Amino acid sequence: MSCSAATGFEFEGVEKKLEITFRSVEDKADSLGLRSITQENWVELLKLIKCSILGVTKTEHFDAYVLSESSLFVYPSKVLLKTCGTTRTLLCLDYLLELSRSCGLESEFVFFSRKNFKNPQHQHFPHTSFDVEVEYLNRYFRGEGYTFGSSSSDHWNLYIADHTDSNRRSTSRSYSDKTIEIMMTHLDRKKMKQFYKQANSHLSDKEVTKACGVADIFPGAITDEFMFDPCGYSVNGMVGESYFTIHVTPEDSCSFVSFETNAPASSYPKLVDHILEIFRPGKVQISLFVDTHRQAHGCSLTHLGKEVSNYTMKTRSFYEFEHYNVAVANYINPKIS
Repeated sequence: MSCSAATGFEFEGVEKKLEITFRSVEDKADSLGLRSITQENWVELLKLIKCSILGVTKTEHFDAYVLSESSLFVYPSKVLLKTCGTTRTLLCLDYLLELSRSCGLESEFVFFSRKNFKNPQHQHFPHTSFDVEVEYLNRYFRGEGYTFGSSSSDHWNLYIADHTDSNRRSTSRSYSDKTIEIMMTHLDRKKMKQFYKQANSHLSDKEVTKACGVADIFPGAITDEFMFDPCGYSVNGMVGESYFTIHVTPEDSCSFVSFETNAPASSYPKLVDHILEIFRPGKVQISLFVDTHRQAHGCSLTHLGKEVSNYTMKTRSFYEFEHYNVAVANYINPKIS
């Protein structure tokens, strides 16, 4: 997760996120679903996109992998893959769908998203542009792409393919879903010093999680963290059936931090304030993804309000889909940025 010192050019902290939920196509589908896929298979899949496994944590609900470039989460009927740098995330699709078929599953809902790249010229096919990504995804699914925000400044790209069929047995819609993602740039230098390995050589990776305040986001969560050399930090957190994940690229020339969770939050403003206090970014992009069932039961997109402590909202967009709704907002702190 470190950038220019190791790669010769600014590291791309922005992640490409692929999330697919599945449904059973066989009455005798493996009860473990995707969790029955071996670690060796995941290693082979990750080789296709140019990253590797650094750590694994398994709970009764799901498996969490810390990667050399971000994270992989595997539920019985859902897989979530986030990779940064110049990884070729979508090149895993052939193998991933082959593995899912071996578990008696087929794709039901496909979600691909990413913020605009800082250095798009360094990306490889099929991530050379969002149009190319959409065209590539449509080789496998029937979906559409959307852009939230100005194409000439900070924006967020989203691809959705909804293959929900009410006449077929669904394994993925037995629960409602929501996800909040916070993407931060122009980060406070003092805060970023915590994520340099040499500066914290007296601390273990888990002690860094405590020292920087990440352990306080969801007290009692199981965490699996990794400090990169010379700098950079990743952590996966497990909170019951929910996950959270944070990835830090701390170098001043390309500083970037992402936070994401599907864990229940009594107050999104309080959660956002907590995250921003830990990292103190100058610019923030927040996306909130809520299924219509969850929204009907009190989780409104208005949780992405105009006011975030010490920040000014620049843009906010809403989009309603058949089963899901999305809000994306951009904020700036003039004193930092």
